[in-house]
Amino acid sequence: MLVFLILVTILIITAYYSKLFVPPYHINKWFLVNIVVAGLLFTFHIFEIMYFKTVILDSSQTFFNANFFTVFDELFFYEKMSNYPTSSRFLTPLSQLQDAKLSFLFNIKYELYYIFGFLTLQFSHPLALKLVNLFFVFFILLLLYSVSNRNPKILMFFPICFPYLYLLSFTNMRDMQLIFFSLFLFRMVDPFRKRHLLLIIPICILILSYRPIMLFVSLFIILIVLYPSLKKAHRYILLTLAGLLCILSAPFIVINFRRATILTIQAITNGGGSITSLYLQGIFKQLLAPVPISKINYLLNPANIDTNPKHTLHIFESSRILLMSWVYVAYGVVLFNLKSFWTFIRSSQFNVCLFWFALFNTLMYVIYMGGMGSSRNKLYPFILIFLYIADRMSPPEKTSI
Repeated sequence: MLVFLILVTILIITAYYSKLFVPPYHINKWFLVNIVVAGLLFTFHIFEIMYFKTVILDSSQTFFNANFFTVFDELFFYEKMSNYPTSSRFLTPLSQLQDAKLSFLFNIKYELYYIFGFLTLQFSHPLALKLVNLFFVFFILLLLYSVSNRNPKILMFFPICFPYLYLLSFTNMRDMQLIFFSLFLFRMVDPFRKRHLLLIIPICILILSYRPIMLFVSLFIILIVLYPSLKKAHRYILLTLAGLLCILSAPFIVINFRRATILTIQAITNGGGSITSLYLQGIFKQLLAPVPISKINYLLNPANIDTNPKHTLHIFESSRILLMSWVYVAYGVVLFNLKSFWTFIRSSQFNVCLFWFALFNTLMYVIYMGGMGSSRNKLYPFILIFLYIADRMSPPEKTSI
């Protein structure tokens, strides 16, 4: 419960300084809407899991003994977090690892997230792991509200455009934390102050432990964007920090690069064609998939609704339909207003950093998975476009309570 108390305290303090909450009970109505939507989605999420787990798959299961972790990745993390005290991953020889595909470095790089989950589970029901990352969605919301100069449209349209983020937070995976820390890192350099290093260094360590290549790229982008405007002393500080962290992340990057190369070769061997055609298809898949109509057809198939053969959670699929529907419309707005979009990007260092990071993230997954990755790996461009659309719809203004 200590983890929840800490996160609740941080959320209340942040909302207070964002002028969204005034003790003891005055709260911004649109921020409250986000909280209510998150609560409703969590209720539907648990209901759907219970329905397919207890009614369709195994009638002997109950709320108290059902396995609430339906996706392989979240189940993997749950098992590691549950057994963390007896874990010896730091000392286990490479030859004895249970999963031969995991190298020694890959095996330990999630250690901080395991610790976070282990602390969350103490004196808590396993469902705590499905709720704890919800706080990071609220942190993302408040961060976007801050960088947009308290534009009320951010609060109004977030639950419409990003119910997928709320649902994704209910899976026991590190995505919400990674997105928040990445965005917060860009926020800390817009504008950069020496005192910000007290937050930048631990955030960099967290990103390093979650997805090292993201840290390497983030620091590179920050240096490029900030270098001309930095004082000489600040340049040396950032260069030293970036150099040390890049050295630490190098082994992980090599591992991922080798795996990406192997996957590319396999894709070309199995499907034919060339590297160029593979990557061109990957770009379209990364930016345009899943196509909403394909997901609608899936949900309308009676066989899928009645038996759920793939154990797919339909509320997740519905949220992806909503996500990609507004993204398609937003793409059209951007294409017809490219000059305005570029002006928006250049309006702040945060936007510039996010633009280049989103571009790299897209290209990385095109190379790494041919654009076939989950929607959770495609969110950075959507967040940038969301900020732009909100900026066009309403000039920044202070929100009354």
